[in-house]
Amino acid sequence: MGEIKLTIGIPTWNRSSEIRDAIDSILVQLNDTFRPHVEILISDNASTDTTQTVVRYYADRHPKVFSIHRNPVNIGFSRNVDALFRHARGEFVLVLSDDDALEPDALCEIFLALERHPDVYAMFLASSTYDDALSPIGAPSEWRKAGADRTQGESCVYYASGIDFFHARGSLCNTCISGNMFRTAVWLRTDMTAGLVSGSVQLHAGIQILSQGSICVIDKPLVKYRVGGGSPDVYLATRGDGANTGWPFVYFFDMVSACRGGHDLYPRNVYRSFYLICVRGVFYALLEVKARNGFINRSWFNTRLTECFDAQCYGWFIPVFRILVRVPSFLFIVPNWMYRFGRKLYYALQSKH
Repeated sequence: MGEIKLTIGIPTWNRSSEIRDAIDSILVQLNDTFRPHVEILISDNASTDTTQTVVRYYADRHPKVFSIHRNPVNIGFSRNVDALFRHARGEFVLVLSDDDALEPDALCEIFLALERHPDVYAMFLASSTYDDALSPIGAPSEWRKAGADRTQGESCVYYASGIDFFHARGSLCNTCISGNMFRTAVWLRTDMTAGLVSGSVQLHAGIQILSQGSICVIDKPLVKYRVGGGSPDVYLATRGDGANTGWPFVYFFDMVSACRGGHDLYPRNVYRSFYLICVRGVFYALLEVKARNGFINRSWFNTRLTECFDAQCYGWFIPVFRILVRVPSFLFIVPNWMYRFGRKLYYALQSKH
């Protein structure tokens, strides 16, 4: 892969306006130290707007840094992310969504972490939430503090294995697409079949790759995660949306499916614990939708239960969820209020420590 250490891969589709922010946030950090070792790779999923014009503008002005791959047809989000790794020149690929951006010191922190831990297979970057105009909203998100048995340098925490990472963080993946960074060769040798047909290949990749080697987590927020201020409530899908996509449950079922991919990769206690965490996500989403009297496509929901849930691990969850999805919505209002109150209380207590 030559001298290229890091490929910053941006999967895009019809984001000609927002992608400028993502690209500019990288270019401004490419000083003489980083420029020879960084590639910016755009994988355009057959955009029909002016995205190609925008990225060609940057490529013409930065030919040594820019690479562009364009799919002749839209191959889906996850396959487009996979295309980044298959066309990257870098030893590592950092995935950055086309509507997000990097913090000004991101490259400095990443290269410092790689210098200290060159053997890592994966790196997860923390993020802060921003509005449509990339103005910060709320406090920076922070990962939970890990235990004392960690090697720490600056804001980077090193874990020798995915099991160590799980015991410290309670997860086996980084949920958002932006901020996921994997060693290119490891991604390419890993079976991503299940992830490519899902909408969240990063979940499958994290679980699979963390079973193979070490990982670094940079707790300092380095990604500007754009949250649309004018977006509709994600828990209130219309009948048209819900009938076709299963929104908002798609992601949560993807999480359960990705977890099942780690069934034979992790000790039984780790798998069962993480499986419970993933199933809990489906339950909380159901709680929110029901409490707000949102539409649920029951046929789609029950089909995904059969496809994603593990009948051999807490198999009784499947019939319980089939019952819950039929329960009248008004019965979820009080439980949902209690859940939301409990979350606020928990985070309020955590902020004091």
